[in-house]
Formats: sequence, C-alpha cells, structure tokens
Amino acid sequence: MIVAGMATVYNRRDLLIHTARSIAGQVDMLHLYCSGFQKSSLPKHVLDIENLTVFTMDELRRPVELGDAGKFFEIPHDCYYLSCDDDIYYEPGYAQYMVDAVDRYRKNAWITIHGVDIKAGKYPDCRKRITHFQKEAHVDMSCMVPGTGVSAFHSSMVRIPITLFKYSNCADMWIAHLLQKFEISCVTIENPEPKKLCRSMGDGEDSIWSKRKITNGFNNEILKLTKHPWKNFPFKHEDVKVNNPSGVLSANGFMMVEVKNARFEPTDWSNTDTS
Repeated sequence: MIVAGMATVYNRRDLLIHTARSIAGQVDMLHLYCSGFQKSSLPKHVLDIENLTVFTMDELRRPVELGDAGKFFEIPHDCYYLSCDDDIYYEPGYAQYMVDAVDRYRKNAWITIHGVDIKAGKYPDCRKRITHFQKEAHVDMSCMVPGTGVSAFHSSMVRIPITLFKYSNCADMWIAHLLQKFEISCVTIENPEPKKLCRSMGDGEDSIWSKRKITNGFNNEILKLTKHPWKNFPFKHEDVKVNNPSGVLSANGFMMVEVKNARFEPTDWSNTDTS
C-alpha cells in the first residue's frame, strides 16, 4: 500500500485541485491535514477526491498547530509513505520512482530528492546544500536533512509520533533530528530529469520560506537537541533494522521504547513551553 501525506493552510485551498490531485492519482490513500481551518472550508472538487482522508486540529490534543508537520498526522502500518507539500505538482510516475528507491534500499533508509548537510555553526548558516529537487542529480548521496515535501520511507523502518513536532513549520529539521537520534540513513537519490518528477507551484506570502525569520530560531533550537556533531549514516546493505539499543531511552524530553525499530511514547504537553 502506498500512502501520501500532505498539509495545507487556508490560503492555499485553491492550489489543492492541482497539487493534491497530482499525487492522489498515484497512491492508494492521500491524507490531508488542514492547518488552522476546518474540513468544511475545503473546495468541493478537493473533497471529491475518492481516496482522500482529511484531518484537522480538532482530532488532536495539543496546544499548538502542526503546520507542515501535519503531513505526518497519521501513518498506517505496513505502507510506503510519501510526505508531500501543497505547493508541489507531482508528475505521473513520481510515486513509483520513490517507492522503487525505498525498495532499492531495502526499506531501511529515508529517501528524498532534496537534501542538506549540517556543518558547525548556527542555523541557517550551518546548512550546506547537497541537492535541490528542481536540479539534476546523477548519483545517490547521503544527506542529513531531507526535504520532507519530496520524501519517502517504509512505515516499518521508524515510527514518527506527532508529539515529536514541538514547533510547527519545522518538519524537515524535526525529521532530521529523529534520523540523527536513531542513526538512520538519509539518501538523496539521483534525479537526472527533474521536470519528469515534480515541480514547484511557487512560494507565496504564506509559505514557510517567507516566514523563515521566525522558523530559523526554532530550527536552531532543534539543531541543538542533537548533542553529538551531526553526521551522515551511510547505508549498509547488510542492515536489517535500525541499530538502537534495547530498552527505554530518554532523549530531549521524549521517551523512546524500541519495539522493532523505534517508537516514541506520547509526550506530556501540560508543562511544555510553546511560546
């Protein structure tokens, strides 16, 4: 089963007829999270997408909106999961291209076509671009921070709890932090013909990029949660699971229990500073 997850905001509802439909036709299910508005405000032609499931803030007990992290609202067991953005058009064949890459890495690596490495320093100056999803890439490369609008993984590899995302609109760095914590390989795959995979529909005034002066501070806080220097974890074909010690671990306010790979237990939000 292939599932795609996407989050959207009120001002982008009209884009969804293009972006949501472009990926919905390639997957078994499309999960759409409405950040800051109700399902009833979605255009009818979006609600008419047959394999669409809509989620809203009302279904989750937490003090802050998820923002872009809503693309990870609900991930079914035993599925290929594609995390998508509401301002990207996904060309026919995109989903299968990403799923094939997940299989090529034995369902044990995070796959993306947009990657960044982290060097010493403060965010955002610490970033080093590895690949951009709209530019050619002719080899697979390790990276540290995936672009979660163009990523894929198998749900058996790692559990992503919604409690992970303390700050909204920082999904890329939260996922990168998770991958660092569990030493999971992140691979930005070859993309020799970008126009055949996906294309940006443009950055508007409501884009995360336009709010980077705010999110940069949050991303810097996430950066500091990883106590060791950030590093790449090259994929080893003999790997059959994430190499985590058994038992209960305490890390950065989250309780983690290894079952098969990694699963986060719910965080107590009652004493959390969300300012």
